[in-house]
Amino acid sequence: MFELMKQNITLNGIDSKVSASIYDWGESVPVAIPQHPDIILAADCVYFEPAFPLLQKTLQDLIGDSTYRNISYCVLNVSNNMHSYNSYIKLGSGVQT
Repeated sequence: MFELMKQNITLNGIDSKVSASIYDWGESVPVAIPQHPDIILAADCVYFEPAFPLLQKTLQDLIGDSTYRNISYCVLNVSNNMHSYNSYIKLGSGVQT
């Protein structure tokens, strides 16, 4: 997937504006990634609920005061995922959990 991302960046001619990086959720922010990016887009990133805290920590580490974020979450089973869903909504709206 990483190689495909790099190819898409090149094919779209945006090499000077965009770069692909690998970031393992829950780890320290890689040097190649800005401390607080201008934009964060995330959609359907987590289907295995125990992985959610790692995504949540990662987003909290990245989101700054002026970071625009568009975070979508597909709720597959609301009764089992309500806590995760509410936490995801708070991250998307800028509310810290």
